[in-house]
Amino acid sequence: MYQRLRISARIFTVSALLCSACVHIEKSSDSTAATKTDSAAPAAVATQADNVPTDSIAKENWVFAGVIADMTTAIHDVARKHNFDLDSMPPGWLEAKYLANASARPDVGQYFTRYAAYAAEIDARLDSIIDSVTTRRFALAKFGTKDAQELRAGFDRGLAKTKAGQRAMIAAMKQQAGAALRLHEYLVRIDPRVALSPKDSTLLFERPAEYDRYLKLATDADSANAAAARVFEAAQRR
Repeated sequence: MYQRLRISARIFTVSALLCSACVHIEKSSDSTAATKTDSAAPAAVATQADNVPTDSIAKENWVFAGVIADMTTAIHDVARKHNFDLDSMPPGWLEAKYLANASARPDVGQYFTRYAAYAAEIDARLDSIIDSVTTRRFALAKFGTKDAQELRAGFDRGLAKTKAGQRAMIAAMKQQAGAALRLHEYLVRIDPRVALSPKDSTLLFERPAEYDRYLKLATDADSANAAAARVFEAAQRR
């Protein structure tokens, strides 16, 4: 008889957190300009392409808010492409009933396959997404050449400050999806030799070696979940 390892599953809204990690804007304008923006936070500014303000300070806010909005849309588009929604994690994942009968839950494997594909594409495309949406917004704003150069330089400095946070978040997503998928695939393979005790929630393994391998994969999944929680919660505090 072998006790199952308890693994905590965490659910996060990744697109919003990626945006918070990516966008740390440094305005290169002076302190007077910064004071003028206090009453009009970027998130509250209309971002439609046909609604570009004429006032220079309002236009800056429009650009910064628009970049965040466009990034959110682009990241959601990647998720939709892979039919992935982190908030729709399979019910009962990592509960004893699932662990003892993983072959009856193909939805778990499908979910984490989509998660891994989503994380891989975000990893490959995030830099180009940021550059594309930023370039587009600056073009629509039609700043003067000098202002555009100064503002873009400040924007890029801000993004550079969060580069490590972006990559840490993506790495955590890839690790979490990969660990969950490896555990699921192994459980499916040994499913005929794993049972649930009728007395409690204890898993019963016929072969000690398979239990040892399960324990290693379960520990890896638990570590990946904990690492993802730390990274995402740090991003939420920013």
